[in-house]
Amino acid sequence: MSITSMWISGVKAVSHATGLSSLLAKRHAGVRILMFHEVGGEDYSTREFERQITYVRDRYDLVSIDEALEALATNQRHSPPKLLLTFDDGLRNHFQEVYPVLVRLVVPAVFYVCPGLIERQQWLWNHDARARIEALAPEARRRFTDEAGAPDGTPLATIEWLKLLPAPRRRDVTARLQELTPEFTPTAAQHQRFDLMSWAELLSLDPRLVTVGSHTLTHPILTGLEPEEAFKEVRASRDWLEDRLKRPVQHFCFPNGLTSPAVTASLNGIYRSAVTTVQRIARHGDDPMALPRLSAAKQLERLSWRLHRPTP
Repeated sequence: MSITSMWISGVKAVSHATGLSSLLAKRHAGVRILMFHEVGGEDYSTREFERQITYVRDRYDLVSIDEALEALATNQRHSPPKLLLTFDDGLRNHFQEVYPVLVRLVVPAVFYVCPGLIERQQWLWNHDARARIEALAPEARRRFTDEAGAPDGTPLATIEWLKLLPAPRRRDVTARLQELTPEFTPTAAQHQRFDLMSWAELLSLDPRLVTVGSHTLTHPILTGLEPEEAFKEVRASRDWLEDRLKRPVQHFCFPNGLTSPAVTASLNGIYRSAVTTVQRIARHGDDPMALPRLSAAKQLERLSWRLHRPTP
């Protein structure tokens, strides 16, 4: 770690310990929408997650998504500030690790899920591809990236490159990756990170605490699809979820946060809201079909800093 990084970390720690971060957060109007992914692994324990949720519960008004939209519709400053928890991808660790914390602390949240993947109990394509790339020996990995035309870099960098490809090209590359890893078997840690909830687990969630939203059918990058295919991912995912849950599904999350004017417009009349990965506090006047969020942090000191100074 560089001296600059150490200094910045120290400032964040002192700001948290003195309560300065919490005090400064009250100066910012709007609703903080926190975005989470995997919880409960080696680098983000359930204990640390519960510590963070306890912290925000004691300092913010933790609201449902409907309450968040209602707050954004008015140009009022709220004290304490309002905060919404969102969880992407429908991971099993959200059921096993996150949900018990929400129940214990009586905290509402949104779980954005992909019904097509739940039905097949299939990982998100980017999780599968990342695990397979990591399983390749260094020389085999280099040959794969050369053959695919991917830039040199880490497995995560290759995934980010894949996300920007048109869907047919991305499918070709990931199919080739599967051919190169026919004996790939997930580790226990990978199962913990990437396995999805079952229908039974999703149906067991208390709707008074957890609002289920759509994350498309199969988690494609919508901007890489033809309009008809993108609309199917958007519309059919809602219909499938409503059929299984027996209640309205009114909220949406863009995979990877990526959208376009045409994709956003396709949500009109289907959903009441949609969230992106644009990093800032949501404010009055924001388009409810393209709401910004703040990425959660794996350390409480960084999270408390981000809530008053929303930078990566």
